[in-house]
Amino acid sequence: MGGDEATAVIAAAARLLADARGIVPAQPGTMLPGLAERAGLAGLGVAHGLLVAPYLWGGDVPQVTEEGRLTVMLQLVMLTGDEHAYAVEHGVAALQGKLGAEQVDLLDWRR
Repeated sequence: MGGDEATAVIAAAARLLADARGIVPAQPGTMLPGLAERAGLAGLGVAHGLLVAPYLWGGDVPQVTEEGRLTVMLQLVMLTGDEHAYAVEHGVAALQGKLGAEQVDLLDWRR
């Protein structure tokens, strides 16, 4: 995965969430089907996005307190078609467990 690809996918996710005006929630567990195509990156091994709480190697998840709301960071994980289908059928928590058990390299966007 290159920096340009990551930037394009993150920008597409931000546009999708902003355009949805809350109908698609920006929260852990939200799936973003077809995100790579929205970013103009069809042809990658991964095609769909999943918002998750960030995995940290220590410390708390960064938070920003604003007037009237609390903003927390999200991590965007890209999924293959099979992984997305598994999450739809079995749930996001089951997919996360499966990815961890199989030690899937989530940074390999050509998997």
